[in-house]
Amino acid sequence: MGAIGRSPLHGCLLLFLLVTLPARPSFAQEPVKANQTKDPAEPDNKHVRVFRYAIPPHREVTPQKLDKESVVVWLRGESLKRIPEKGAPEIWEAGPGSAAWNRGGFAYSIENLGDAPAELLVIELKDSNAFGQLSVPWSERDPVYVDPKHFRVVLENEHVRILHLHLGASEGTLESQFPMHVDITLSDAHVSETYADGKTNQEYRISGSVSWKSNKLQSLANLDAKPLDAVILELKHPFCYETSDQGWRTGSDIDPRMSPYVNGLMDAVRKRWWKEMPRAARGGERGLVELDFKVQKDGTVDEEGILFTTVFATDDLAEAALSTIRRAAPFQPFPPFYQKPDVTMSFFFLYNLPTRPPGCP
Repeated sequence: MGAIGRSPLHGCLLLFLLVTLPARPSFAQEPVKANQTKDPAEPDNKHVRVFRYAIPPHREVTPQKLDKESVVVWLRGESLKRIPEKGAPEIWEAGPGSAAWNRGGFAYSIENLGDAPAELLVIELKDSNAFGQLSVPWSERDPVYVDPKHFRVVLENEHVRILHLHLGASEGTLESQFPMHVDITLSDAHVSETYADGKTNQEYRISGSVSWKSNKLQSLANLDAKPLDAVILELKHPFCYETSDQGWRTGSDIDPRMSPYVNGLMDAVRKRWWKEMPRAARGGERGLVELDFKVQKDGTVDEEGILFTTVFATDDLAEAALSTIRRAAPFQPFPPFYQKPDVTMSFFFLYNLPTRPPGCP
């Protein structure tokens, strides 16, 4: 999913950011001259900016001209015509959930050819012209790869990949790894998200709602008796992840006196990792894997407590990370003063990726 870069191997930490979905804004269909309707809650961050437009029947609007590349996503309506500043108009009849690419620096008008109101989003890609950024590595947990029944590609280029998600009543997806993305709901829905650690989050989504989400390894279930449809706009770059100098983390409630023990444990993991570095990684293959694992009081590792929480890598690199934890154990028993039965640790395996990715907060 991008050119392979060569940089020092290092471990790092990723903190997950959960953003709840905003409610769909209401807006008037008239007058056309006030055609742009942007809810302040719509995503507007370092990477994307979202504009929402309403088009009355048989009327035309001209979205704001943007310097950066952008994507148009059709939310509702019967038939649209896109009229570029230069070039021939095109009739757009693919229906809600379809998408088109807008070149930066060009103006586009959209005409609603139908008898019903139309609605669309224009998503500006603020990073589209940036240089030196990392592209998202290939993941064996890619949703289209592991679950083609529910995910299909709508549009793809060097900047983005746009997926259409369709779930029937009470259906669910397989666990998949997503990069930073914009989540667009096309139908009212009641959904459940399950994360790598087994935690779940239920929410009601309103048709047309838009949210920004960070890297996530998760599965999604439709809890409604009606189908669910959504559009997922994945960013291919920048590839952002938060790091720490240590390349690992523990729970915030751990006794500070355990620091020497934890440092020694993680040093053992790091030495084992470097000693058994996969051939593919030594040849330049990129990847990022985060593993959570639970260390028992006697220093053994609970096999059922080893969890992948981030997998932007091939299965070979992911298996190498898992083998590292298994072969580094057992560790030293806990110090006598520490009476808790176990401690959960997280370790980041960075294969040919920098500690601090360029172009990220």
